[in-house]
Amino acid sequence: MVRYIMNGDLLIIGFIVLFAFTTQIISGFGSIIIGLTLGSFIYPIEELLPILVLLTISSNIYILVKHRSYVDWTLLLKRIIPSMGVGLIIGIFIFNFFETAMLKKLYGIFVLFFSIRELFLLIGKRNTEKTIGHYQSYGWFFAAGIIHGIYASGGPLVVYPVSRIIQNKSTFRSTLVALWLCFNVVLVLSYAYTNRFTPSVITRFFLLFPLMILSIVLGEWLHNYVNEYKFRIIIFILLLFAGLLITVQ
Repeated sequence: MVRYIMNGDLLIIGFIVLFAFTTQIISGFGSIIIGLTLGSFIYPIEELLPILVLLTISSNIYILVKHRSYVDWTLLLKRIIPSMGVGLIIGIFIFNFFETAMLKKLYGIFVLFFSIRELFLLIGKRNTEKTIGHYQSYGWFFAAGIIHGIYASGGPLVVYPVSRIIQNKSTFRSTLVALWLCFNVVLVLSYAYTNRFTPSVITRFFLLFPLMILSIVLGEWLHNYVNEYKFRIIIFILLLFAGLLITVQ
């Protein structure tokens, strides 16, 4: 245990986890995409993902218990979960049978283009569309399921259609949290079945868990003081450069 605590790489991952989950609480932005993008420079994706998913489940349980009355169960059970579920199965298959180097390269490209798109929408203030076709949303959910099955970070592809279906911010966040909790439990079962929860992964999870708790407290406090618009621009610029480095690495 002492060896892990004194490990320099783990200390860096600790700062990344604190930053990623604090960002999640402040802005609602996905903690896994930040943690995985920055953390992949230190740990392999297939080793880092189980840790981040376990931490995310813990934070999701906290938010869902506190705000469960806002969940739109009709949208979640009838539209999102069936479409994403099919994509999730495909994504899990890809994650287990493709080489790590290829998955990391593809993830870098995904983060790169996603960051460019979000910066374009934020700086240009063009994220004003409030409607999306019924069948079009199924396509977005299906694609999100594939990305989530591979990288546990299908949030960007889900946020786009759901933000145009749900107008209430509390309902929006709680519905997505319920979604991630359901699908991340499936991922945990998949990781357990493929023996990805090694002793080192479990040890790192317990060592990083207090930082996730601290991020909840810190994020709730900072939420009232941070300009979310400027904060999100900084985050996407950071992800843009990180995605570029992963792609050309």
